[in-house]
Amino acid sequence: MGCTHSSSIEPSDVFVPSPAVDVKRTVPAQDAAYPFDRDSATSADITLCSADDTLFRVSTHVLSTASPVFRDMLSLGPPPAYAATGPRVQVASATIAEEKTLDGLPVFRVAEDAATLDVLLRWCYPVARPPLREPDNLQRLVAATQRYAVHAFDDVIKDALEAHLRSDPITVLGIAVPNHLSDWARRAILAIPMSSLISLEVPALTDRTLVAFIRYHTSCAFAAAAVTAQRGTFRHTIGFTARKGVRLGCKHCSCDDPRTFPDNAEWIAPRYLWTFLNEAERALLIHPHKDAFVSRCKVAKCGTCDYSLEQERGLREFMERLVSAVDAAIEQVPVPEFW
Repeated sequence: MGCTHSSSIEPSDVFVPSPAVDVKRTVPAQDAAYPFDRDSATSADITLCSADDTLFRVSTHVLSTASPVFRDMLSLGPPPAYAATGPRVQVASATIAEEKTLDGLPVFRVAEDAATLDVLLRWCYPVARPPLREPDNLQRLVAATQRYAVHAFDDVIKDALEAHLRSDPITVLGIAVPNHLSDWARRAILAIPMSSLISLEVPALTDRTLVAFIRYHTSCAFAAAAVTAQRGTFRHTIGFTARKGVRLGCKHCSCDDPRTFPDNAEWIAPRYLWTFLNEAERALLIHPHKDAFVSRCKVAKCGTCDYSLEQERGLREFMERLVSAVDAAIEQVPVPEFW
């Protein structure tokens, strides 16, 4: 998903030592839900303590199989600093202090909150998995799999991000920003109109990153819009010729409309084709994405007989070429350093 991880770690990379506090203080903690609670997790051999003091009793075999980071972490054991400086964590009558154990199980404190840890573990265990159509679940799973190098779910996460990109690209950007997923951020930016981008509110989004997003969006918009003036791209598709004196116009009223463009050729085409390309140019300047112009063929009509571009037999090939040319132009735009 755009990030790599090393399985060679130090305890401080994963463990979160508690700040120096009065060790006599008792911090109330709670059991996680099934299957990580005391009664259900009969095969557990360690306890993970979340940042908000929820205890997950888990199997080292499951964690080590899913994550090389967990595997290395567990081989190192809990950091000594935890027992010396950490607060007491109390569940029922059990208290963690100097012993670093709870019910005889070693305790590992991690950085994730209970909600994030719960999503990750449920995807690692053979239990019902939190649905990734819920943006919060997807965000938590992406963050945790990035941190712990759990690559088994990369394809599932990719499919979920693709689905959200089609329906709500701002959600994808909200996931990409805190996790520094540059390619997903780039794709989401292009799927968002400029009017929405400039007023974007995404957690962890800095002013510097927002400016980089806007500049990239603008550069792509100019590159995409310029495609509509490159008539040679559409040669041999519907309605275009560079030869003077050839009337290609509307099948019904034979209107034509010659225009001269930067390639010094006088291109002749039906008026509804010019109408569409002019509309597409304006749309791409605001939103450099195929969704900005594909639907506009429905309103591109001949001013004389009302014949529309949508009725053209060669429309599919024409639109495929236009979309391909727009994508190719955007691909040539350098992607800045967002983070």
